[in-house]
Amino acid sequence: MYRFFTENIPDEKGIIVIDGPDHNHLKNSLRIRIYEKIQIVSNDIIYDVEISEILEDCIKTKIINIDEKSYESPLSIHLYQGYCKGDKMDFIIQKAVELGVDEITPLLTNRTVVKIKEGKAQSKIKRFEKIIEEAAKQSKRKNIPIIHPPLSLDQLEVQDEYTIVAYEEEEESLKTILETDSINSVNVIIGPEGGFEKEEIEKLQGMGARSVSIGNRILRAETAALALLSILQYEKGDLN
Repeated sequence: MYRFFTENIPDEKGIIVIDGPDHNHLKNSLRIRIYEKIQIVSNDIIYDVEISEILEDCIKTKIINIDEKSYESPLSIHLYQGYCKGDKMDFIIQKAVELGVDEITPLLTNRTVVKIKEGKAQSKIKRFEKIIEEAAKQSKRKNIPIIHPPLSLDQLEVQDEYTIVAYEEEEESLKTILETDSINSVNVIIGPEGGFEKEEIEKLQGMGARSVSIGNRILRAETAALALLSILQYEKGDLN
């Protein structure tokens, strides 16, 4: 069943209106028909609805049920991802949303290859927002994760927050800290291609971040992010 997000709230008759780009997508791309059923998330409530009217400027739907199933993890995750080149960043963001992250911040480090031209940052964020919304719909998220503007390490502030950073030269394993620490909110920091420089790790440790190993093999940036998120959700979240 397709899922859509809207700021429109039900009226007194239980009608929710879909307009804007989603109206066009439903009508012209999906070719939705009267009486077909979809899900709408409005004001953090998930409604099962039936298409009642298809108009030129909107689609009217009738509430038939409220879905009370939990789709969000009890573990809150903020992913700080070293900016990767090409479509790798798109892939990481998409899969991170599917794996239940709540916030994503692209991170600019010494080994970041991508150079964001002045005036292009906002268009990048808009692109990421679209990827996030589509991934949230596909994975039946209740909430749309937040994408923040890129930050440098000097701009990063994670003091007083539980933070882990994947580092290939660290001996302490992720498994060890997950066995001993109680976690319900975590910042996850992953480097770009080439990883972090030692001085950057020391700077992060100075902020209170714990560097961890996720195995003896060297993982690509996109693999490291998905592996770490999956492990966290399995051990402390809802991937079980």
